Amino acid sequence: MQDEKKEQEIKQKYLKVELLNKEYEQLCAKEDLINNKIAELLILKNSVDMVENRECYSQLGSGVFVFSQIIDNNNFLVNVGKKLFVRMNKNEVKNYLDKKLKDLEKVNSQISQRKKTLENEIQKQVTELYR
Repeated sequence: MQDEKKEQEIKQKYLKVELLNKEYEQLCAKEDLINNKIAELLILKNSVDMVENRECYSQLGSGVFVFSQIIDNNNFLVNVGKKLFVRMNKNEVKNYLDKKLKDLEKVNSQISQRKKTLENEIQKQVTELYR
């Protein structure tokens, strides 16, 4: 009877470690996505200053471009979510991107904290398994 109880406890701890590992992997994947988005937004923020009044090709979508002319390099149309577009000047775009970057960095920080908690919990569970 004692052996069955011990075996059941071990199975539960293994299961718990597996669940913690799965959550950790999901957080790592989420962190990678956020880091990619941060890199994308930083490039975009730097690109805003490089927009000039000139002729260029503008993307219509899905790899299709049209020859166009930028006549006002201080006038942008920004998708702020849910297919809602807002007109912004260059400074407003940079402020908007800064806010998005700050929000993403905050989420990344929360993910890092949760990952550390999970690492500690996984270590604790594994240590208990081999006692």
